[in-house]
Amino acid sequence: MMERSSLLALKRAVLPVALLLATAAAAQSPSKPAHKAKAHPVETAVAQPAEPQPASTQAHDQGEVIARMGDIEVHSDEIRALIAGLGSRGQAASGGDLGSVAQAVRGLLADRYLLKEALAKHWDQQPEVIAAMQRLRDNIVVQTYLQSLIPVPEDYPTEADVQQAYDANKSALMAPRQYRIAQIFVAVPAGADKGTEEKAHAKILEVARALKQPNADFAAIARADSDAKATAEHGGEIGWVSETQLRPDLQAQIAGLAKGAASEPIQVDGGWQIIKLIDTKPAAPVPFAQVHDALKQRLREARAEELRRAYIDGLLKDNQVTINEIALSKLIGNSSQAAR
Repeated sequence: MMERSSLLALKRAVLPVALLLATAAAAQSPSKPAHKAKAHPVETAVAQPAEPQPASTQAHDQGEVIARMGDIEVHSDEIRALIAGLGSRGQAASGGDLGSVAQAVRGLLADRYLLKEALAKHWDQQPEVIAAMQRLRDNIVVQTYLQSLIPVPEDYPTEADVQQAYDANKSALMAPRQYRIAQIFVAVPAGADKGTEEKAHAKILEVARALKQPNADFAAIARADSDAKATAEHGGEIGWVSETQLRPDLQAQIAGLAKGAASEPIQVDGGWQIIKLIDTKPAAPVPFAQVHDALKQRLREARAEELRRAYIDGLLKDNQVTINEIALSKLIGNSSQAAR
């Protein structure tokens, strides 16, 4: 079983300031702590690393199981396809941001759950659903056909074009502030009785007192007392996290800590937590190399849209179009009245 989340309630919205950040950001993320940090489980709202899964759950022709909801699973190959399907704008916004990608995965799980339920009820056989699916199919056929008629030139954009776009948007291309943090987590099981809750509260207060003693060793106390075993074995260290991955109230508390200081006990989903700030990195412009590919793809997409509009305009100009505006006006009026 994956551990219940305890720290990061990841933001639900993708931040527009990350508009052109590439997924390549993940490959150039801040340096990791000395040990190898385990991946955070995307099926929870925390940055708690996942416990290793049995080989039977990882061995799958679609790759490793990344997220699960009941008997519905999402695999690594599907996550790659999900990110690729976002287009450069979506990839840019999600690049290097665990929160936005994890939120997309949660949405995918919810969609699959609902799809399974709908198909069991033969909802896809509803006349209005069949009509909507046909419209969607027709749109896909038209768009892909247009792409074949007016492809973007292979040599577009040039490196000079990409550099110019980067320079014009440089002020918006900022990597958010980073925090290197550690934690001590005391769990309170879901549905716990009052006695269990009080026992956990007493334990976290005892830990807080121990941390205030001269020469207190946070790592040793985390190994001994933290219920988050995946981080406890590394002295409680979680590693580097972006401020955009943090719940606002936690971000404010962490931002107020001095390097090396620990917070007071914080009540979070699933228990109590004390956070230590190890180091910080300020917000800074994203290097050109890191956003190059996504920026290039965005320029190609913009050119494709220009070509599409020009082609459609030419098509309508070359072929006579007749619209019965009186009948159309009546239709619009009737539709408006029916909607009231």
